[in-house]
Amino acid sequence: MKKIAIIGAGFAGLLTGYYLQKKGYQVTVYEKNIRIGGKCFSLVKSGDILELGCVVGASKKLLQLMDELDIKSGNRYHYRSFATTQGKRVPQIASNTIEKFKSQYHRLPHILKKYEKVLREPGLRNIPADLCVSFEKFCFSNQLEDLLPLFSPPFTAFGYGHLDRIPAIYVLKHLDMQTIKCFIENRRLISFPKGASELTNKIADKLQDIRFNVEVKKITGGKVVNIETSVESEAFDAVVLTSTIGEDKLINTKLSQHMLSYRHMYYNVLIYEATEELKTVMYFREHFKQNEGEILLAFNMNPVGEKKYIAGYSYGKLHISKLKEIMDRDMKRAGLKTEFLVAHKQWKNFPHVLSKVLSEKFYDKIHKEQGINGVYFAGGLTCFSSLDKLTEYSKYFVQKFF
Repeated sequence: MKKIAIIGAGFAGLLTGYYLQKKGYQVTVYEKNIRIGGKCFSLVKSGDILELGCVVGASKKLLQLMDELDIKSGNRYHYRSFATTQGKRVPQIASNTIEKFKSQYHRLPHILKKYEKVLREPGLRNIPADLCVSFEKFCFSNQLEDLLPLFSPPFTAFGYGHLDRIPAIYVLKHLDMQTIKCFIENRRLISFPKGASELTNKIADKLQDIRFNVEVKKITGGKVVNIETSVESEAFDAVVLTSTIGEDKLINTKLSQHMLSYRHMYYNVLIYEATEELKTVMYFREHFKQNEGEILLAFNMNPVGEKKYIAGYSYGKLHISKLKEIMDRDMKRAGLKTEFLVAHKQWKNFPHVLSKVLSEKFYDKIHKEQGINGVYFAGGLTCFSSLDKLTEYSKYFVQKFF
């Protein structure tokens, strides 16, 4: 039986290990933190579920996985509103652009048909040059610029970056027509009644060997892959990395050169106990291109419980005391009635590359080098890092390479 190591016990690492184990491999998962789950991170407070990471999903593949794991899914409708920084409600689409918006929205599926193959294939590869440019540039090139207010809330406000900088392929992979319709038409989204952590905990329960609080110091590729950790060294037949590590930790593998190219977004979640319920997801589009720490959206974290919680989301690497100071100010200005901060989490989110690197066939190079000297990239390193896309890709990856 071949031994496979997985680096990272987030959703993608655990799910990849789960599918490998089902195929008969002996799997060991290394996690540098004391907890598993990555961005599936749920807290329970007096019976209420507070999500510090993922809050919803949208795909049939995710529902099928939850059914396989005997996890009950819930329904959440994306009722949304848009507000100025002073809390005044404003329309998502300006009234003088509504007709152009409708026309462009109707044309969108026909334009995307040209890219159907690359958008449908799990993961990231074979990306045409016109999807390597920023999404904003792609929209202007195709006379779709009035759709930018449609795409920016579920992309920028959820921590994936700004549409004038992030390549179009990432936006269109995440917000396919099914997903964007969920957001624009208030369709049912998948929620997790017992918390998103139930998803990763159920997967972890099926894995035989997870190593907690173990930092990987060095990975040396070869006929036998040697992994040196803060605790010990061990030999494997192959290793699968699902998150970035220092390129100096990857020895004797071509894939190490690609680690330097990845960029991340720094994204913050602050959850407050509140005195008034927030009826909708409230977006603050004025902040989408503004300063670190400013509120992007406010989210009703507990729509069915007695206690009321509002989560505020922002970008930036500021110290939590400064983040809280800015968030307190922004929530007060917007008229959100919060009492005190209950929990917070600062994330290093969304591994991606910029347009120039992407146009140089970045993911195609990785695909060709997969498995050389026993080293593989998976998870967010080769796929858009949402629950929906990782669910589909993790199974595809194992079938493709093992």
